[in-house]
Amino acid sequence: MTDRIDSIQSYLDRLTQELKGSDPAIIMDAVNDASEYFHSEVDAIIAASPGSSSEAAFEKAAEKFGSPDEVARSFLEMEVQVDKAFGRALAKRERRSRNAFFGVIREPRAWASLLYMLISFLIAVVHVFWVGYGLPLSFVSCAFIIGIPICLFFIASLRALTLVEFRLIETLLGERMPRRPIFVKSDGNVLTKFTVMVKDGYTWKTILYLLLMIPTGAIYGAIVFVGIGAVFELLYLPLLPNYSDLVRFVYGSGSAGPGPWGFVVTIPLGIIVLACVLHLFLFMGRLHARLVKRLMVGRSAPAAPATT
Repeated sequence: MTDRIDSIQSYLDRLTQELKGSDPAIIMDAVNDASEYFHSEVDAIIAASPGSSSEAAFEKAAEKFGSPDEVARSFLEMEVQVDKAFGRALAKRERRSRNAFFGVIREPRAWASLLYMLISFLIAVVHVFWVGYGLPLSFVSCAFIIGIPICLFFIASLRALTLVEFRLIETLLGERMPRRPIFVKSDGNVLTKFTVMVKDGYTWKTILYLLLMIPTGAIYGAIVFVGIGAVFELLYLPLLPNYSDLVRFVYGSGSAGPGPWGFVVTIPLGIIVLACVLHLFLFMGRLHARLVKRLMVGRSAPAAPATT
């Protein structure tokens, strides 16, 4: 360790500098991991040796954890291994699928985007009750002493819910997202911890994100149901009865449809519409993942975790 790295904050700044140019989600994970380790380890060293200064305790903790360049290297190496195991094969298949319009039908990421949009619709229903109703009730309960721990638990649950959604985005949409909870050091009583969580900007970003996902999930669900419904209707259009709106639109109000021979036309048309719908899902999935990352992570390194 150099003499300049004499505190946790200076270590985190150096680690951020070592990871400059890396994915912001990787930087956030590294900073949170290091921050959590140093705060807990320094506190443990001071508790075991009451006469130790915070600087001496930090030096002992840093010797175990490693220098910023070593830690940065280990994080990047681990990321390469994860990318080899999960990311690269999907990326190659995705590049191949771009060479043809119908190649998107064989693209796993397009179907995964469809699945994510459907899950988002279901999660939006949960958000309506948990966030839409739980958020105002939890803050109103803060007027009473017993309401403060309830609100603290609610904020923690929102952070956990956001982390679960990050896992869905990374798994289904392929965008690297933070994989560790955001560390917040808050020593003291429940009121102190509540104050720190409320002052932490990430708490409010989490609330904003979850609130935005309510209408977004509803829109995604509508797009999935309409798009996939149109594909299925086209595939068995010749078998629909004459009272079907689609049959009336295609064949006229008095027709019951052309019969089985109509599959010669409707099946290719259904495949074309399916490819268009999957291209739309793939585009929306990529756009959604990037917008969420811009909101929750940002372009550059995150700010140091909140402390008391």
